[in-house]
Amino acid sequence: MAPRINHLKPSGDRLRWGTSEAAYWGNNRVESSCDHSEAHYRSLEESWRRHFPELAGLRWEYRWGGAICSTTRMTPYFSSASGGRILYGLGYTGHGVGTTRLGGQILAHMALGRASDLLDLQLVTRKPFPYPPEPLRGLAVSLVTRGLRRVDAGEPPSLFLRVLDRLGLGFSS
Repeated sequence: MAPRINHLKPSGDRLRWGTSEAAYWGNNRVESSCDHSEAHYRSLEESWRRHFPELAGLRWEYRWGGAICSTTRMTPYFSSASGGRILYGLGYTGHGVGTTRLGGQILAHMALGRASDLLDLQLVTRKPFPYPPEPLRGLAVSLVTRGLRRVDAGEPPSLFLRVLDRLGLGFSS
């Protein structure tokens, strides 16, 4: 019989469990009242129990929620503003750690005016398709969310996801 984990101490080893699904609050709301979603937390805990029933008694001590920046193709985008005086990278969608080093290299080459194959990547050369205005944005987010939930459950991508994927918007998995 495997040992049962009832508690993880903050100073000990930690487990992280996340989702690709983000809460959408509409009209680009970014405020402290949007930082946590109990429905998402419940969904994550149910997912954990489904994948690891032997660890169902695990007590979650920390939960994180908050604004993320996303592009329609779900990858970062790097560019400049104010005549090149401001360089930026945006759209990390909560997965920034994995691409931060690459982003730093891209921004360094941009700042120094150095030629680099990195500056030929679509992350730099091709601006992401803009999100539609409200109320179409909310409808699109809802359709994508439902479609991805179905894909996660083993169903084929919906027509809507296939069209977005064909357009290079990167929602289909």
